[in-house]
Amino acid sequence: MMRSRIESARHQLTYTNLPLSEIALACGFGDQSSFTRQFKRSVGITPKAYRDQ
Repeated sequence: MMRSRIESARHQLTYTNLPLSEIALACGFGDQSSFTRQFKRSVGITPKAYRDQ
């Protein structure tokens, strides 16, 4: 379940310009900080760093 949420977030970070807070909510996270924490744990970098690559 978490893997699919993170994959959805990765797709949105790559192909949209939505704010991180909207991506977090769209992917089922309660808030941006929990999204950032889980994303970094799973991917190894923050969502912002992932988008900036």
